[in-house]
Amino acid sequence: MATRRIPTTGGWLAVVAIAACAAPSTPTPEAAPQFEIVLDPAATSLPSGERRSAAYTAAWLAYAAAQMASYKELQRRKVGNRSEDDFEIELRARSAMAAFWRKELEAKDAPIDPYLVKLVEIDDAGFMEEYVIGTFAKPGWTIPASEFANIDLVAFWEWADEHIADLDSPTYARIRTGAPPLYAEIPGEELPDPEQYAPDRVPCTESIGALRDALEKWEIRAADLAGAPVSAEDRRDFNWTLSRILQLEPFRAKGVTWVSYRPASLAYIAGFCAVDMQDYALGERYLANAAELMPLSSMTKLELSQALVSQRKLEEADALVQLAIDTAQDECSLARAWRKRGYIRFEQGKLIDARSAYKRSLDFDPFSQLAISELKLLDSEIVAHGGDPEPYTPPPSEQFVTRCPGG
Repeated sequence: MATRRIPTTGGWLAVVAIAACAAPSTPTPEAAPQFEIVLDPAATSLPSGERRSAAYTAAWLAYAAAQMASYKELQRRKVGNRSEDDFEIELRARSAMAAFWRKELEAKDAPIDPYLVKLVEIDDAGFMEEYVIGTFAKPGWTIPASEFANIDLVAFWEWADEHIADLDSPTYARIRTGAPPLYAEIPGEELPDPEQYAPDRVPCTESIGALRDALEKWEIRAADLAGAPVSAEDRRDFNWTLSRILQLEPFRAKGVTWVSYRPASLAYIAGFCAVDMQDYALGERYLANAAELMPLSSMTKLELSQALVSQRKLEEADALVQLAIDTAQDECSLARAWRKRGYIRFEQGKLIDARSAYKRSLDFDPFSQLAISELKLLDSEIVAHGGDPEPYTPPPSEQFVTRCPGG
């Protein structure tokens, strides 16, 4: 190991360059790469200029050394996003730093650092995976399926509110290899901006070709990902989505890779356009892709269910509606899903069940004119067949209830 200091006037300070092999020989084209540990000045000094303890700096060196070991292991296994920043790399690094500081705390004159003490507390509570995902996750990260058994985000959120609320989580070290980018490219971000193909701007007949080309490129890119792709707008969205899909396929088998929102949006627009052009099979294909990329989107599932209904695939459509109900995030989504179920039951000739589904939708959106008008039609049909349905009575107007747009 060769230690060196590089003059700096600010920013990050490279302090250690480490050969990947123990004993360097004559350089060859196949020689192992050099690794460099890079420390922020804050790892060695306080803002006042006072030197930090040697133990604090050593903790960040332990963090970087674990990053390096994890990076090399992932490269050997040819998994992850091939960059210097990924879930498993960050998880092993924070865990190693917690283990280092735990030993420091055993000393008689144990050093005090608020963040590192909390990091040990997080590790002792068994929430390191959740903490890393919740605090540091970035587009391009892969959460492998092998880690799913260790992840309970809902339990972590409850614990975190009490124990680490407003915790400032610094990063004062990293590794640099010079080979891949420091941060992974965001999968799908290279695709065209979906806004330029919005159906209210461009007729579907003009955009469908470009949409098809973009999605063909995405299929090739997606096949190379380490996990099943999931689109998320931000870290909060990614965490919430992950908390709901750990037991769903294909994520339970393949793991999850956070990708751009572009492929999901493009697939949704392409599916919408295909259905609008009455190519229901093509619409089903694209909307199924969008639904996989946005597994909590009720709107996408319900569009897909309509494409299935148009092909008389009623059982498949109903199964998708059930999934929309199971993953709905708000009452308006539940109302739309139950209205879709009512429509499917009507297509199946199950008038009583259709009426029950529409009534159920009104539990979530009591003033939906669409559901109320469908109930009236169903009542007429049921009466014509000898039935005697009880009229629907909406709640008092002064009662606080959900009012959903477009209902």
